[in-house]
Amino acid sequence: MGVMTASGNIEQEVLLIAGRSGNGKTSVSFEVSDQLKKANVAHCLVDGDDVDTAYPKPAGGPHPIELTEANLTRLSGATTPPSARTASSM
Repeated sequence: MGVMTASGNIEQEVLLIAGRSGNGKTSVSFEVSDQLKKANVAHCLVDGDDVDTAYPKPAGGPHPIELTEANLTRLSGATTPPSARTASSM
């Protein structure tokens, strides 16, 4: 849920569910999403398996890792991906 701060910025909360392949991350994610719906909490479920899925693939387009980074950057509202930022701009 977004919360407006005194400076006018919107803070977002992120729940990251991580683990080894086949341990139930997707099942847990769907259950969490269902519980948030029941509580009327606005949210977005982003499955990492799908973040680099695109059809058609961009012509001469980015490597899947670059596509994943670009899509996550867009979702986050950031203006540049982490790999493009310098230490002084972080």
